[in-house]
Amino acid sequence: MKIELDQEKCIGCGFCKERLPSIFFLDGYTARLTDFGRDIDGSNEILIKQLEAAAAICPAENISMDQEKPAREA
Repeated sequence: MKIELDQEKCIGCGFCKERLPSIFFLDGYTARLTDFGRDIDGSNEILIKQLEAAAAICPAENISMDQEKPAREA
């Protein structure tokens, strides 16, 4: 599964980092993915629900997930 963040839309509120610090971190005022966040197992249903919750609370609607795409492109 691939998580995508639109860096231009990010307002740096940190809600994603507060909800899932193992996936997101703030670089100044921009959300970024941790190394773990770049390599998500799409079969982990609990993590997917947590990511959906993080995406739902993002005021910039900045977080999207594509379960069909691999996390890391070769």
